[in-house]
Amino acid sequence: MTASIPAADELALGFVRGIRREEEARLGLAVWETVHYPHDVRIRGTLDPLRRIAFGFDRVVLLTGPNPWPFFDTIPRPRGELDLCFDPELRDDVEVRFRNIRLIDPVGRGRINRFLCLECGRQDFRPSKHEGARRAERLTPDLLAEAGETDPKLRELAGAATPTFVCRQGGRIVSRAPAQHITIWDRFSFAVIRSVITLPVARGRGFASACVSALCRYLYDAVEVRWIYLWVEEENEPARRIYRSLGFREAGRWLACAGVPRRR
Repeated sequence: MTASIPAADELALGFVRGIRREEEARLGLAVWETVHYPHDVRIRGTLDPLRRIAFGFDRVVLLTGPNPWPFFDTIPRPRGELDLCFDPELRDDVEVRFRNIRLIDPVGRGRINRFLCLECGRQDFRPSKHEGARRAERLTPDLLAEAGETDPKLRELAGAATPTFVCRQGGRIVSRAPAQHITIWDRFSFAVIRSVITLPVARGRGFASACVSALCRYLYDAVEVRWIYLWVEEENEPARRIYRSLGFREAGRWLACAGVPRRR
């Protein structure tokens, strides 16, 4: 899991090394992209004193700090729709600068998602009370074949180097928790959990809690990360209850949406 940055852009390196510990939960994906794919990221901005940053990778742009727009306008990016994550204070600007704004997580309300950035340190982790009753297993190609699953996303997760834990009911996979982003580099030691999904018929029965708990235990004990981060839609109270029960706490906020930049 340890990564090195070959001949990375100096601004990218400076950006990553300048991130404060209290910012990691918000900017963990940016750190991961910079460490693992340094030639695919586009960073413009200043770290101090105003810490204005526009950070792009794939079709995603993170915008933070007062007035990052001059930097955003200089980032090479694909035409068409982008996924945006931005400080709450930038909402009015986003409404003016983008059209066809829509949610990127259907759990939210309106046109803009409100994500809470959560973190849990090893010392704060509280294993789920459901782990005993709801057996969680690491997803492997053999387990997938045994369950008779044909979902392409599950096949992708089963073949990945990073871990996914699943729960089964009647042989069928009903819940999954992947850690698709792990960074152990320089002073960073964290994992980002994304796309925890439980089938509607299995919700409210402890499967998601058992999956996430088993995954966290594995990340702390086997991978030896110090911190685990995730983002959750503010409207998703059932998920927030699960994460609180495991020891996660709020460490920041993002607003997010998809939209098409207006011509200026």
